[in-house]
Amino acid sequence: MLSFLRQPATTDPQQPAPKDEGVPQPAKDAAKRKNRGDDESDARLANSLKPLPKDAFTEAHARHLLWRAGFGGTGDQISLLVRWGIDKAVD
Repeated sequence: MLSFLRQPATTDPQQPAPKDEGVPQPAKDAAKRKNRGDDESDARLANSLKPLPKDAFTEAHARHLLWRAGFGGTGDQISLLVRWGIDKAVD
């Protein structure tokens, strides 16, 4: 068993262990971020949901699209998708 998951033994079974004891620091930090609302994370999420501008579709985007589709693509196929543009490449 992982040491940070073990509850420390207490001398009095009626006395609860301190709240933070046994909780790893990353979990504490994540809870703080969740409670306060991380504006930077919220902004990144909002920006990631915006559509890609049509003139910004690059070979890197086309390569990523083909990998996400599950089969990848040759250099010629990637170049073809870029020439087609994002609308036709996704369709």
